[in-house]
Amino acid sequence: MHLHLFETEAEYGTARENDYKEPWVSLTREIERVNYNKDYLTFKILSDGVIMWKFNGNSSYQTDSYMATIEYSINGGEWTRIKSAVEGSSFNVNAGDKVRFRGNKTTFSNDFNFCDYWNSFSGTTALFNLSGSLDSLCDFNGSVNGCRLFCYCTALTDASKLKITGIHNKSMFAGCSNLTQAPKLPATTLRPNCYYSMFQGCRSLTTAPELPATTLANYCYKTMFAGCTSLTAAPELPATTLASDCYYSMFSGCTSLTIAPELPATTLAYSCYYGMFSGCTSLTIAPELPATTLAPGCYNSMFRRCTSLTTAPQLPATTLADNCYHYMFYGCDSLTTAPELPATTLAISCYEYMFADCSSLTIAPELPATTLADRCYYGMFSSCENLTTAPVMVVNAVAEKSCQEMFKTCMALTQIDGIRLSAMSLAKECYRGMFAGCESLTTAPELPATELAESCYGDSAGSLSWDGMFEGCKSLTTPPILPATTLAKACYYRMFADCTSLMTLPELPATALADYCYGYMFEECEKIIGDTTYMLPATTLANRCYYGMFQGCNNLKYAPSFTVLNTANSACTSMFYGCHKLEDISGIKLSATELTPGCYGGGYDYNGMFSYCRSLTTAPELPATTLASNCYSNMFYGCDSLTTAPELPATTLASNCYRSMFASCSRLNYVKCLATDISASDCTTDWVSGVASTGTFVKAVSMTGWPRNASGIPSNWTVQDAA
Repeated sequence: MHLHLFETEAEYGTARENDYKEPWVSLTREIERVNYNKDYLTFKILSDGVIMWKFNGNSSYQTDSYMATIEYSINGGEWTRIKSAVEGSSFNVNAGDKVRFRGNKTTFSNDFNFCDYWNSFSGTTALFNLSGSLDSLCDFNGSVNGCRLFCYCTALTDASKLKITGIHNKSMFAGCSNLTQAPKLPATTLRPNCYYSMFQGCRSLTTAPELPATTLANYCYKTMFAGCTSLTAAPELPATTLASDCYYSMFSGCTSLTIAPELPATTLAYSCYYGMFSGCTSLTIAPELPATTLAPGCYNSMFRRCTSLTTAPQLPATTLADNCYHYMFYGCDSLTTAPELPATTLAISCYEYMFADCSSLTIAPELPATTLADRCYYGMFSSCENLTTAPVMVVNAVAEKSCQEMFKTCMALTQIDGIRLSAMSLAKECYRGMFAGCESLTTAPELPATELAESCYGDSAGSLSWDGMFEGCKSLTTPPILPATTLAKACYYRMFADCTSLMTLPELPATALADYCYGYMFEECEKIIGDTTYMLPATTLANRCYYGMFQGCNNLKYAPSFTVLNTANSACTSMFYGCHKLEDISGIKLSATELTPGCYGGGYDYNGMFSYCRSLTTAPELPATTLASNCYSNMFYGCDSLTTAPELPATTLASNCYRSMFASCSRLNYVKCLATDISASDCTTDWVSGVASTGTFVKAVSMTGWPRNASGIPSNWTVQDAA
């Protein structure tokens, strides 16, 4: 052993840079410690440029209390003070220079999740390596908080010789895109946020530092290496007891990472592995996950978009936690086999989108649970475009959104024999969109439920998400029996929309309707021909109950039979819109004498009850004498074959009530209207626009106020007084 006395500071610096190799040895005496005050934070300059000391923060923090003053010395020269500034304070350096720093502050930023202010060397243009102790910035009176100190300092290339004693270094090197080597991180007991985003976006970092800590803290490693696209291997992670969000997105976006570390933890915590390897597109094998007791969100998005992952870990837990497997394998395109899922006790969103967009998955695992939880299977296999076989599953009790979009757009799905939807009482949106877009599905499961709930089989009222239970199932030919007699809001909304092979209609025995209940139920079902013996038994309607029910059914010839005694707002709007071949509506009895707004009309979008029914030759009787706004507007718009209008006995009109009612009925040549008060706004606007050039108009004897134009009586028509 040698004891060496350093004659100069430069000689000591050279020894330190060589890790005190022979002939030097650093010793500690019992009475006097080695003078570490000499171990200054040092920049070894690799290229000419400037060093920038910059303040980041809004105006309320731009005071001496937060804008830090430090000192620097170039090549052992005099110490010079420099104060951070918003625009940056800087000085010039040359390649080969050694710049030392000292100060008297331990904190150069605040510690909140979103830093309100920080001082940093971002903006430095001279390439440099780091060495020495960060604690020279506090004159070695404690440990320096390195939060964001080198954040986005793209000139930094090597920090392997930097000594860090503090354990709050959130975002310290974030965005250092040219950093190739990281400093050692020897701490074994961590504190919250300590390494949060420390190396995030360090795209040139190929090797991670060892992480020996066994006592973790909340958010300790969160996004630590996220976006480190050159990192090929992860460090060992020995902790067996985890903390909330501890590994949250730790390696997210590490596209070169091929090997994951072992994960021995058996005691999990909230969101502990959330997004840990998400976007690691080179990762092929997942590590074992031995825990049997789960925590909320523990594996949420863990392998999301790991597009090369071929093998999933076993998941032995039988009792789940909220969001535990949420998005876990979402977008894992190469995954061909799903792990067994033995759990019998489910939790909120436990499997939500778990395998969604796994395009190579062909067979789904058995799901033994019979009592479901809110959103438990929501989107679980959605967009698995090559999935052919659904899981064996028996559902005795549902929950809100429990199976929503479960197999949505599984375009190859054909085998669903193992599915038993046996629940008799349903929950809100429980089966909404469950098989939507399953273009190869030819049969539907039995649906025995008699107690329905809002949107249980249908899309959400007024939604544009195209989420009816079987919407877009273009190969489905036969619908299931629907035995419920009392309906719920939007319960069947868009249920079979765009089922272009559907040839028969299910019996609909309900007598108690609800808002939107049959809305767009069979829209674009172009093979349905219909039958006048097919009955809709309800006589009292609900708001928008039949809205668009058969819209776009191009081959529908025979309308169902139904009688309306009491209308509701927009109840029949667009009901047969665009049914070009509809010719027989003899079973429709619109017997209500007091109408409601928009009940048979369509506002300003030409979407009345029979709009564009081009083969319709006979209109239903319209006995109502008390009208309402838009009640008949656009009702027969574009009915090219209609020649005779139904008698209109009402004497007092309402705003927009007849607006465009017979517009573009090019063969219409007879109208009988007994109105005597047409003062309501737009009540007859364009109501006979585009009708036959000649015809007969029968009016009330006392009525002399009709204009002779498209908003009154056609100019070339014969006018007669009613008998």
